[in-house]
Amino acid sequence: MQTDFQWESKLAQETAKAFPPGMRIFAPYRDPSELQPWVHGRHQGTVLAIDDPKAWSGSLAFPGQRPNKVKVSAYVRGCLAQGLLQGKVPVRWSFGKIHWETLDSLLPWTPLEKP
Repeated sequence: MQTDFQWESKLAQETAKAFPPGMRIFAPYRDPSELQPWVHGRHQGTVLAIDDPKAWSGSLAFPGQRPNKVKVSAYVRGCLAQGLLQGKVPVRWSFGKIHWETLDSLLPWTPLEKP
């Protein structure tokens, strides 16, 4: 999955390299508790491009809207120019929601090991 967004920030470029769109990830803080491992399995997520309209649909930036790629790219470009969105990526989680996650909370997907 490629994005045609022209990255305007070095950190945004490094983010795209470390967690490119389409990469399968997990966040250890979302793992099941050691005390209650039966609650749910490890949540998988897929990284989305920061200018993916799905990541912005219905957000505070576009309330009640499904913005197109042009509007989202313009908005993201403005955010990056202000130093916003640095170190964050949108993730579509296996439970159906899209959340913005910090890079330091994500790891590449690895299945849980069976004892």
